[in-house]
Amino acid sequence: MHDVNLTVFDFDYDLTWWAFLISADERVYSRFGGSDGPDPSALLSVDGLKHTMRLVLEEHKRSKGTMQAPPKIVRPMDLFEMKGKCMHCHQVNEAFYKAEKKKKKEFSLAKVRYLPLAEDIGVTISIDKGNVIDKVVKDSAAAKAGLRAGDTLRQVRGTPILSQGDLMWTLKYGPSAGPLPLTFQRGTETLDVVLDLPAGWKDSPDLSWRKSAAKLK
Repeated sequence: MHDVNLTVFDFDYDLTWWAFLISADERVYSRFGGSDGPDPSALLSVDGLKHTMRLVLEEHKRSKGTMQAPPKIVRPMDLFEMKGKCMHCHQVNEAFYKAEKKKKKEFSLAKVRYLPLAEDIGVTISIDKGNVIDKVVKDSAAAKAGLRAGDTLRQVRGTPILSQGDLMWTLKYGPSAGPLPLTFQRGTETLDVVLDLPAGWKDSPDLSWRKSAAKLK
């Protein structure tokens, strides 16, 4: 990881497996991956990857000919003086934690670089169709917004949702409380709703399985 551009390859650095589906100019179409902690492959399937790849091909065709500005380069080797050293994914998190400790900042969960789960907003996502809702938890933020099983997520916070990994990634940058705009498809109808997220909705991750968190003392 020491020479990897973190601006492009932004993910949960404690995860076992993650894939980026990108264009030649490093536009990220989709992020495929995720973990609920105990089982590193619980949220993954070959059919799910194929589903996302098909959606990415459709998105690529729609955007063909458009180019984006080169992404800013932010590398661990520059941030943490790791030039020439082997660096594993979880060590990116460890390096961030060490840097914060040097600044004598108090530790808080806000500094843990993890991705919230779909369940944190009240939905379970299909493993084989990563933008389709399988279940909605009663009285959750998703239920109160009117989401139902079978709905297809299209955008969250303006980010296209082509996989469960996309949803988890955009939730990472969602508000600690308050409105979360979401677009979904039900049948032939496309609908916009706003989820009202309660305070603390993403403040209780399970850190026990995270290698980087072992040094958070």
